[in-house]
Amino acid sequence: MILDDAESEALKQFLSDQLEPICEADPKVLAEYVLALLKHDKPNQDLRQLGTKELEDFLKDQTEPFVRRLFETLATKDYLRGRSSAPANDSHLSPQLVSTLTTSTDRRPDTRSEHVHSTRH
Repeated sequence: MILDDAESEALKQFLSDQLEPICEADPKVLAEYVLALLKHDKPNQDLRQLGTKELEDFLKDQTEPFVRRLFETLATKDYLRGRSSAPANDSHLSPQLVSTLTTSTDRRPDTRSEHVHSTRH
């Protein structure tokens, strides 16, 4: 599977967020391991099987749900949209993105649409 640097970083953060609540290993280290598994030049079905086999020692009964969720996320690229259900931690985001996210969730009234009275009769 081919991932560019930006995709790899976003996916690594997503993986770390997903792995933290389901394993005892360091989620960042395990996320890097999952990325290494994904970089094998194999069809997705083979990568799924490899991931399931290699992660079973770490994730136990959470392995299959994790691998299924991983490949669903890879297909939709949701990891690029920051749809992780992990706690908010903006330290990995660019300042511009944080600003955009903060502005888009700002709930102050919109003062740009002041009432304009028409003078036409």
